[in-house]
Amino acid sequence: MERERARLSARRRHMLEELARAGGDFDDAAGTAALWRRVVDTAPLDTSAVIALMRALDRAGDRAGALIAAREHEQRVRVELDADIDPSVRVLERELRRSPPREPDPPAARAARPLRIRRSQGVRLPASAR
Repeated sequence: MERERARLSARRRHMLEELARAGGDFDDAAGTAALWRRVVDTAPLDTSAVIALMRALDRAGDRAGALIAAREHEQRVRVELDADIDPSVRVLERELRRSPPREPDPPAARAARPLRIRRSQGVRLPASAR
């Protein structure tokens, strides 16, 4: 039973990584960041997943979120492994701190806008929303 659980967990993680990489191919920065967050949740000590999350958050315009992800990773590694984080995380963290903040990629900005429904779509809005 434990072996099957581990197999399914590894498969889930692999599928999430594939989806996250595909999101990057379609310029969906916000969606990609959400997927990388899920990958990191399944493997919080995986340096490559944390770096991918940091890059995706930065592309989505969430520089602070990227820096927080680095800090959380550092704390986890210290507590669980009693070790220092991989130098590549520190390098990216420094790079993000030094470079000017990015504007979100256009698809992320579009996704953040509220959904607008036209009356012609047959949806009746409450009087307070008209």
